[in-house]
Amino acid sequence: MSISSINIQSAKASSKAHMSRDKNHKITYLLDPDSNENEYKSFLDSEKYLASAKVAAKKLTGRKMQQKAIDNFVQEAVLNLENFHSVDNVEKVFLELKKEFGGFEIFDIAIHRDEGYFYNFKEDLEYRPNRDIFFNDQDKNFYLDSKLKNRADLNQFEKRYNFHAHVLFSKFDMTTGKNPRLKKSDMSKIQTISANALGMQRGELFSKAKRMSHWQLKKGLDLKRDEKQKEQKKSLAKQKDLKEEIGKLRTELQELGAVRADYAKLEQVNKELKKEIQEKNLTVYELQKKITLWRHEETNWEDGRKYKDLYEELSQENKELKNELEANLRD
Repeated sequence: MSISSINIQSAKASSKAHMSRDKNHKITYLLDPDSNENEYKSFLDSEKYLASAKVAAKKLTGRKMQQKAIDNFVQEAVLNLENFHSVDNVEKVFLELKKEFGGFEIFDIAIHRDEGYFYNFKEDLEYRPNRDIFFNDQDKNFYLDSKLKNRADLNQFEKRYNFHAHVLFSKFDMTTGKNPRLKKSDMSKIQTISANALGMQRGELFSKAKRMSHWQLKKGLDLKRDEKQKEQKKSLAKQKDLKEEIGKLRTELQELGAVRADYAKLEQVNKELKKEIQEKNLTVYELQKKITLWRHEETNWEDGRKYKDLYEELSQENKELKNELEANLRD
């Protein structure tokens, strides 16, 4: 069971576009760029509610709403979720908060099931979209470089999702004409209410552990990944490393109905890499990179045998056209 968390801050100008996955608001770090698993629901119009709140504030307190209160009128909450949670579950959290404190009126709720990271179980590394692994809108594939040359073998990756909800809301209470005054202890109570309403595990109360920000956590993941790659770049490849990789490639070729010529190419690569390993000119990192490049750029087998045959057929046609063009130029 995931540990619950609710984080509240002032909404940004782009919050609603981000929540609704507006096509004009491009998001480049999605784990599933074309996902239809997200949920979105609007409850109240924030501008109309603000207009009514200004009237209520003047009527009930005798004072105009201050500019600072207007600027921070719309708040945004981000809540950790499990995959099975729905908009109704998130709405329940805010109904409980309203019952406890007043206010907490919802404008919009979005549940995102398309964010997260890829985990490479072989390397024990996290790959974040648009930082370590990149999506190509044209062919709908992920690549290991920003130039989209080295296609990722997703068979080596596991998708790990960050299920969460965004809620745009206002703390303003129409019955009092002002926001509830929340104490430090109320912040803890909000976490408890959220956990109970969602049926999730509550984070440790009054933990003395150092709380890390989102960016600190990302920096930690970057450091772990960099250290792993540094280790691979320093460690010299051994024959057993090559044998393991070649074995996997032979299995893939067999499944795709490869012919003798394909195995001959593979054996040639095997000999070349064996020599580099014997001469201690190849690290583990370089070995894996060369194997990946050979798989995706030389054989093109990730699209199946029929595409490889088509590629060879087109290559032959291009060769014939080139010869014909050269002959015409000589004439």
